[in-house]
Amino acid sequence: MADLDEQIVGTAKNLEGSDASPLHAASERYGADALLAVHAHQDGGQWQAKWRLWLGNQKEQGTAQGADTAALADAVLLAVSERLAPRFAAKPGVATEQLLEVQGMNLERYAVLGHLLEPFGARPQSVDGDRIVYQVSGSAEQLRAQLGLAKLQEIPAGEALPAVPASAPAPAPGAPAAAPVAPAPAKAQLRFRW
Repeated sequence: MADLDEQIVGTAKNLEGSDASPLHAASERYGADALLAVHAHQDGGQWQAKWRLWLGNQKEQGTAQGADTAALADAVLLAVSERLAPRFAAKPGVATEQLLEVQGMNLERYAVLGHLLEPFGARPQSVDGDRIVYQVSGSAEQLRAQLGLAKLQEIPAGEALPAVPASAPAPAPGAPAAAPVAPAPAKAQLRFRW
């Protein structure tokens, strides 16, 4: 923790406590998705640490040890990643093929979304204005967690889609005929927006 306000909050009591509100208040300006608090001390030539992780409504905690501070940091991050892996990693036999619709797309978001969906074998199925539909392979929970990292919001199942014109306007006189309108894509099982 860097500035004086953060140093005042970074006490052993707050770092080891179950109430994260003082730490959240100090870290709000960083816009982080998660909060990791680590209280480390040296004990008989060995470094010991108690850590707590808050990610949304989930809370994880544990201990770690290492020969020096670098080894301790590695041990803490390994323990945290082992706790987070079940949330983000694909489990054998759980993945299912499904359609994912994302609204509010632009070129930059297309690149970001492509990177986020890479572990799910995403294949674009249709594009309509700022709306794209992908076929993905993964569980709904894994997709929700992954898309939550990019701050996408899930669209409730009952919320209506914005109106899309049923047909293209008539071509100008002398212009080539427009391509036929593609059939509407299958209904997406998961829907998100930027």
